[in-house]
Amino acid sequence: MFDLSGPGLTAKNVSFVDEKEFAAKYPGGDIEEQLKFIFWYDGGHVSTVAGKIFYSYLGYIFLEHPPLNPRTQMGTVEELVKQGVKDGYFWYRFLTDPMGRISPRDFIALYIGGITDISGSQARRSIRMQMYDHTAYVKTLVHEACHLYVSVAFRDAVNDRKDNQEIFGDAILSKVLLEGFAERFAREVMAANPAFGPVVEAYPLEFGQVVRLVAALGEDSIRKAYFKGDAGEIKNLMKTVDLYKANTITNVTNPDLMMPVP
Repeated sequence: MFDLSGPGLTAKNVSFVDEKEFAAKYPGGDIEEQLKFIFWYDGGHVSTVAGKIFYSYLGYIFLEHPPLNPRTQMGTVEELVKQGVKDGYFWYRFLTDPMGRISPRDFIALYIGGITDISGSQARRSIRMQMYDHTAYVKTLVHEACHLYVSVAFRDAVNDRKDNQEIFGDAILSKVLLEGFAERFAREVMAANPAFGPVVEAYPLEFGQVVRLVAALGEDSIRKAYFKGDAGEIKNLMKTVDLYKANTITNVTNPDLMMPVP
């Protein structure tokens, strides 16, 4: 489907571990960034663990406050994350529920079913999948496989952007370009292979922005940029991102995607 090259998925580059081991082995260098993303994404929903922690941190445990939006309170989110990492746990309480505690790693494991180390070349990369009662979602593995095959050039282009932690549309730019694209390709694989089972959708905000980028540039363009590391297509993608960001500032009533033309 994507004309991929490189190593296939084998026991050498894919491992399946239980929840406890997955949490214990989550990369330490990624913990704070992942925690910020989880609170940013889910901390406004008081029915979730992230929401209960966020509301509890601000002292609201009895629904006496209007709905909170962590996306407009990133300073508070950063303070919460730093405090939780320092203490070694997050605490939460809501209504008449007893007080709960959860470690940062266990908290991440509630939200993340798989992780791929893309720091090196494809030959050196690996996937770690979390098992639930000795099972794992095929869709999650497909999503992680799309990370495994991302080109070095594309990965570096995303990481080199100084604005990659800024908001693009309604999502974080680096998440759009890495998680959003992986999600897009994973859904295509699942749709083409019904035997793989149901699609467990993830990263809806990031996926939504990728849909717009695909509409502007075309499917062939984004595949060449992401998987092949085509310099011209990566340049077009990044230029499109820049034009969109500029347009949201200069034309706030119509923040539509724009694309580069010859």
